Amino acid sequence: MRGAIKHGLVVIFLLATVGTAMADHYGAIAYDRDTAQMGYSYDWQSEQAAYTDAMRRCGANCELIVGFHNNFASLAVGQDKYVTWGADIDDDRAMQQAKARREKDATGRV
Repeated sequence: MRGAIKHGLVVIFLLATVGTAMADHYGAIAYDRDTAQMGYSYDWQSEQAAYTDAMRRCGANCELIVGFHNNFASLAVGQDKYVTWGADIDDDRAMQQAKARREKDATGRV
């Protein structure tokens, strides 16, 4: 998927399918701080395929923010373009991680 995120605290949930014992599923989130373009991927059978798809969906100036494996991931973007992420098997905990990182260290960079 592809889209733009306006600056402000935004959380995006993605799931690389949880609970499938037979197969691994990978996903990734890419983001462009200048244009607020975002691309994400999920349900890939390899980490590299997930990264490649997220970058392709986002665009040329994007950076890979997070890759994830058999879990949820979230992305929090502040008005200052500071980006944090969270990943957990529980979607609420993934969101809480991203928000907590954002609030704890808004002066740093990913």
